[in-house]
This record gives sequence, C-alpha cells and structure tokens, in this order.
Amino acid sequence: MEDDHFREVGGSLFPFIRCLAHDMATPLLTVLGYSQMLLSDLEGQQMEDVQVIEASAQRLRSLLALLSRLSRFLPEENSCSAHEFCEDLKFLVLSAATGGRCRVNWEEEGLEQGGELPYNPWKIRAAALNLMSCFLKNDSLLVKMARSTEQLKLVLKSDAPPPDETCTRASRGLESAGASVKRIDETTVIVALAIHES
Repeated sequence: MEDDHFREVGGSLFPFIRCLAHDMATPLLTVLGYSQMLLSDLEGQQMEDVQVIEASAQRLRSLLALLSRLSRFLPEENSCSAHEFCEDLKFLVLSAATGGRCRVNWEEEGLEQGGELPYNPWKIRAAALNLMSCFLKNDSLLVKMARSTEQLKLVLKSDAPPPDETCTRASRGLESAGASVKRIDETTVIVALAIHES
C-alpha cells in the first residue's frame, strides 16, 4: 500500500519538480549575472549587500541543481546504479554540510566497479540522507564508501554521538528501504546495501 501511494504521489510530483527546477534556472542566472557584474563597480556596504545577494543566489542554484539531479528518477523504478547512488549521496551530503558547521571527510574505495542497487532510487537516497543528517549535526563526519563484489558498505563515523532517537528512527527507515544497518558504537554506523552485477 505504501509503495502504491509513493508511486501515485511521485507520478505527479516528480515532473512538477523537474519543471520547477528548469523554470527557475533562467531568472536565477540573470540575478547571478547582474550581481557579479555589479560587484566590479561597487565598494563598501553596497558591495557587501550585493555579495549577500550573490551568495544567496548561488545557494539557490545549488538547490535547483539538486532538484534537477534527483528528478531524473521515476517513482516506480526499483533499481539504480551503485555509482549514481554514491555520487548523488556525496553531492547531497556535501551540499548539506556547506551551510552548517560540520566538516565532512569523504573516502571511497572500489566504486568504479559499477553494479545495480535493487532499491527504489528515491527511497534509498532519502533514507540514507536522513541517517547521514543525524551525523551532520556534529563538528566532523567521516564517510567511507566501499564496494565489494556483493555489497556497497557505507561507514559513518562522527566526533560525537548523534541524537540516539533520531538515529534509531533513521536506521529503521533505511532497513525498511531494504538496507542492513549496524551500530558499532555511539559514534559509528555501518550500512550495507546489496549489489547486483549490471
């Protein structure tokens, strides 16, 4: 029932997101272009004000890129490329960390091997990002993604324990999406995702 509801909502929402991201790009690029042009002629407080406008427009541009990037999936899909999943997760986490205080150290091993993840692309990304966002509340986060022949392993280690209840709820979300989640200690979680050769 939950999957049917997801497909029904996604069938109308995802095309809307795609159009929204596309339609907002042109006026946003105009704002960026004019603010960059003005910066060369301004000084003092005016320059600072235009820098704020430019920084806000750049952040909005990143969010639109994210929407556009994620809207390429259809809600009824039940698999996704392991490589695309890793790239999207990296993009999402580093984008989220940009606005906060958390320093993210990202390590990868064996990701060039490819393969397919037998999960709904939206659900697995949302569930993984939900868990990772628990860790982004700390000062630093180490993310290790490693690909073996049968699985993709995601190790999250932070400098302090993430909120326990939030982390447990996020872990359950990943498990309901089909992943295996193991809490090693207060600051470390390992997520294992099955991989099928493509």
